[in-house]
Amino acid sequence: MHFTVPTKNFTRKFLKMTETASRICITAHLSPDPDSIASILSTYYLLTKNHPTKSIKMVCAGEPINKFRMFKNYKKIEFVKDLAEYLDSFDLLILLDGSQYYRFTEIPEKIEKFNGKTICIDHHSSPIDKFDLSLVAPQISSCSEIIYLAFCKDSKVDKPLAEIFLLGILA
Repeated sequence: MHFTVPTKNFTRKFLKMTETASRICITAHLSPDPDSIASILSTYYLLTKNHPTKSIKMVCAGEPINKFRMFKNYKKIEFVKDLAEYLDSFDLLILLDGSQYYRFTEIPEKIEKFNGKTICIDHHSSPIDKFDLSLVAPQISSCSEIIYLAFCKDSKVDKPLAEIFLLGILA
């Protein structure tokens, strides 16, 4: 199912998919930029708060960027050569800040053949590959802002999460 704006229906479907998954991978495009990092960190923050015992990992293809060490949970991101090597370890893949498989891996057909469920959240106006659930909203400034609007706009945001959102939205 595809959405073009953050809605309560999207949020419900997202939360149901994360509730039923046992091993979740959160990732962003190759060589992540500040919005990608903020999107990964905010999604991880929200999911681990809602599912503290669930296996949730952040895996990203690229090199760590030292200037982001100050953000909560940044050190938990696993920077790898290619995401495709790790897909078999998960049953839900959350792809952020990109809507085309080739933006996440050198072997995009691995995502296409992934045996689990896929969720995409993006703000770029690009063609969209096939996902079980997607929210692509090019009218919104950043992927981080989409995550904020989908999950936090009606609730209080604590300081560490606000700092993460600020990183992504300002970048």
